[in-house]
Amino acid sequence: MVFSNADRDGTITQGGYPEAIVANEDFVLREPETLDPAAAPLLCAGITVYAPLKRWGAGPGKHVAVLGLGGLGHLGVKIAKAMGAEVTVLSRSESKREAALALGATDSHRGHPRLIIRTRTARPGSGDRCSRCGLR
Repeated sequence: MVFSNADRDGTITQGGYPEAIVANEDFVLREPETLDPAAAPLLCAGITVYAPLKRWGAGPGKHVAVLGLGGLGHLGVKIAKAMGAEVTVLSRSESKREAALALGATDSHRGHPRLIIRTRTARPGSGDRCSRCGLR
Protein backbone atom coordinates (compact mmCIF):
# COMPACT_ATOMS: atom_id res chain seq x y z
CA MET A 1 0.00 0.00 0.00
CA VAL A 2 1.35 3.40 -0.92
CA PHE A 3 0.14 6.36 1.10
CA SER A 4 1.01 9.69 2.68
CA ASN A 5 3.73 10.51 0.13
CA ALA A 6 3.98 13.44 -2.22
CA ASP A 7 2.84 12.51 -5.73
CA ARG A 8 4.44 13.94 -8.89
CA ASP A 9 2.09 16.94 -8.81
CA GLY A 10 2.81 17.59 -5.12
CA THR A 11 -0.50 16.29 -3.75
CA ILE A 12 -0.37 13.74 -0.92
CA THR A 13 -1.30 10.22 -1.97
CA GLN A 14 -4.27 8.73 -0.16
CA GLY A 15 -3.38 5.07 -0.51
CA GLY A 16 -4.07 2.21 -2.83
CA TYR A 17 -2.77 -1.08 -4.09
CA PRO A 18 -0.82 -0.28 -7.26
CA GLU A 19 0.09 -2.89 -9.82
CA ALA A 20 3.16 -0.85 -10.78
CA ILE A 21 5.20 1.98 -9.26
CA VAL A 22 8.29 3.96 -10.20
CA ALA A 23 11.08 3.28 -7.71
CA ASN A 24 14.84 3.57 -7.36
CA GLU A 25 16.37 0.24 -8.44
CA ASP A 26 18.50 0.15 -5.29
CA PHE A 27 15.33 -0.46 -3.26
CA VAL A 28 13.51 -3.12 -5.27
CA LEU A 29 13.93 -6.82 -5.91
CA ARG A 30 12.34 -9.31 -8.22
CA GLU A 31 9.81 -11.40 -6.32
CA PRO A 32 10.00 -15.08 -7.34
CA GLU A 33 6.65 -16.44 -8.49
CA THR A 34 7.07 -19.27 -5.97
CA LEU A 35 7.49 -16.92 -2.99
CA ASP A 36 4.93 -17.68 -0.29
CA PRO A 37 2.91 -14.52 0.54
CA ALA A 38 3.61 -15.28 4.21
CA ALA A 39 7.18 -14.05 3.55
CA ALA A 40 5.96 -10.46 3.02
CA PRO A 41 6.72 -9.26 6.57
CA LEU A 42 10.36 -10.25 6.14
CA LEU A 43 10.71 -8.02 3.07
CA CYS A 44 10.05 -4.79 4.99
CA ALA A 45 9.81 -5.27 8.74
CA GLY A 46 12.36 -8.08 8.66
CA ILE A 47 15.02 -6.07 6.85
CA THR A 48 14.26 -3.07 9.08
CA VAL A 49 15.48 -5.02 12.13
CA TYR A 50 18.00 -7.28 10.37
CA ALA A 51 20.02 -4.43 8.86
CA PRO A 52 21.17 -2.85 12.15
CA LEU A 53 21.70 -6.25 13.78
CA LYS A 54 23.99 -7.23 10.90
CA ARG A 55 25.66 -3.81 10.70
CA TRP A 56 26.53 -3.79 14.41
CA GLY A 57 27.65 -7.42 14.56
CA ALA A 58 24.90 -9.09 16.60
CA GLY A 59 25.76 -12.72 17.17
CA PRO A 60 27.39 -15.11 19.63
CA GLY A 61 28.82 -13.31 22.64
CA LYS A 62 26.69 -10.20 22.05
CA HIS A 63 23.74 -9.03 24.15
CA VAL A 64 20.94 -7.27 22.25
CA ALA A 65 18.11 -5.34 23.89
CA VAL A 66 14.89 -4.86 21.97
CA LEU A 67 12.65 -2.03 23.14
CA GLY A 68 9.02 -3.05 22.72
CA LEU A 69 7.53 -6.36 21.63
CA GLY A 70 5.26 -5.24 18.82
CA GLY A 71 5.53 -6.32 15.19
CA LEU A 72 9.10 -5.11 14.69
CA GLY A 73 10.14 -6.07 18.21
CA HIS A 74 9.04 -9.66 17.85
CA LEU A 75 10.98 -9.99 14.59
CA GLY A 76 13.99 -8.36 16.26
CA VAL A 77 13.95 -10.96 19.03
CA LYS A 78 13.65 -13.86 16.60
CA ILE A 79 16.33 -12.59 14.21
CA ALA A 80 18.82 -11.61 16.94
CA LYS A 81 18.32 -15.00 18.62
CA ALA A 82 18.81 -16.78 15.28
CA MET A 83 22.08 -14.85 14.85
CA GLY A 84 23.23 -16.29 18.18
CA ALA A 85 22.89 -13.20 20.38
CA GLU A 86 21.54 -13.14 23.90
CA VAL A 87 18.33 -11.11 23.71
CA THR A 88 16.54 -9.04 26.35
CA VAL A 89 13.18 -7.40 25.71
CA LEU A 90 12.59 -4.11 27.49
CA SER A 91 8.90 -3.38 27.83
CA ARG A 92 6.61 -1.38 30.06
CA SER A 93 4.17 -4.30 30.03
CA GLU A 94 4.81 -7.27 32.33
CA SER A 95 2.26 -9.21 30.26
CA LYS A 96 4.73 -9.33 27.34
CA ARG A 97 7.35 -11.19 29.41
CA GLU A 98 5.99 -14.66 28.64
CA ALA A 99 5.71 -13.89 24.92
CA ALA A 100 9.26 -12.53 24.86
CA LEU A 101 10.61 -15.69 26.47
CA ALA A 102 8.64 -17.88 24.05
CA LEU A 103 10.24 -16.00 21.13
CA GLY A 104 13.73 -16.70 22.47
CA ALA A 105 14.52 -13.75 24.71
CA THR A 106 16.32 -14.47 27.95
CA ASP A 107 15.36 -13.18 31.37
CA SER A 108 19.06 -12.57 32.07
CA HIS A 109 20.34 -9.02 32.45
CA ARG A 110 24.01 -9.92 32.45
CA GLY A 111 26.14 -7.01 31.37
CA HIS A 112 24.90 -4.06 29.38
CA PRO A 113 23.31 -4.45 25.93
CA ARG A 114 25.61 -3.15 23.19
CA LEU A 115 22.91 -2.83 20.53
CA ILE A 116 19.40 -1.53 21.02
CA ILE A 117 16.67 -1.63 18.36
CA ARG A 118 13.95 0.92 19.04
CA THR A 119 10.56 -0.08 17.67
CA ARG A 120 7.50 2.13 17.47
CA THR A 121 4.57 2.74 15.20
CA ALA A 122 5.11 5.22 12.36
CA ARG A 123 2.45 7.90 12.33
CA PRO A 124 1.15 9.00 8.88
CA GLY A 125 2.03 12.62 8.26
CA SER A 126 4.62 12.70 11.06
CA GLY A 127 7.62 12.52 8.76
CA ASP A 128 8.45 8.96 9.91
CA ARG A 129 10.07 6.98 7.11
CA CYS A 130 11.01 3.37 6.46
CA SER A 131 14.75 3.16 7.24
CA ARG A 132 15.33 1.00 4.15
CA CYS A 133 13.17 2.39 1.34
CA GLY A 134 12.36 5.89 2.57
CA LEU A 135 8.58 5.54 2.25
CA ARG A 136 6.54 7.35 4.84
